Amino acid sequence: MVTTPVTRCAADDGARWMRLLLTAKQREMHHRLFGPRIQRAVPASDASVDCALGHLRASRRLRTFRMWLVGSRVQPGQCGSDVDLVLSPGCGFTPDDQGIVDALRHCREYGLYGMKDACVIDPCFRRHGPTRQVVPLPPDTRITTLKLLSPNLVTLVRQGRIRAWRPCGDVGLQFMRRAADTGYYTKLPLGAFAGTPCNYLRPAVEIC
Repeated sequence: MVTTPVTRCAADDGARWMRLLLTAKQREMHHRLFGPRIQRAVPASDASVDCALGHLRASRRLRTFRMWLVGSRVQPGQCGSDVDLVLSPGCGFTPDDQGIVDALRHCREYGLYGMKDACVIDPCFRRHGPTRQVVPLPPDTRITTLKLLSPNLVTLVRQGRIRAWRPCGDVGLQFMRRAADTGYYTKLPLGAFAGTPCNYLRPAVEIC
């Protein structure tokens, strides 16, 4: 999981960047991938998700990435949850920012527009990928992630709740946060590690 540093933006530069109006491409992306279509998305069955993952794995846009299913959808029957995907570099391949953003956008677009029933796929990129093992995730762990620049991310940066970040490609943002500050941390299961209770990550499933 994650520990590459992200350069902290200078306060003036960061504030100035976030005060700017979104570009036309970013506004269109917000409407298309984070707008009304999401409200019409239906709970996706396990069979439907399996079909979507098979399509994405075969996609030309994703052939240079490893792809992992993480979160609650790793377990069968969690049909009410979004589909959380992590992309990481394939063997011997170092993707550039725009290539990563294009891959993330393709995953999200396919879920909302390529499937018979719209499904919310929430993709991100982590350079070191997730883990196949049950591992503790202490709350102060620094997690570096690259995601599409969603309306929620814009709000978090403007509110100062994400301080270490940089824009990536045309519609992406790379940022670093403490595990405890993420939206999913309190939803993680709790286990005992060396006698100490700690939230832990479920093993990821690599889509091959």
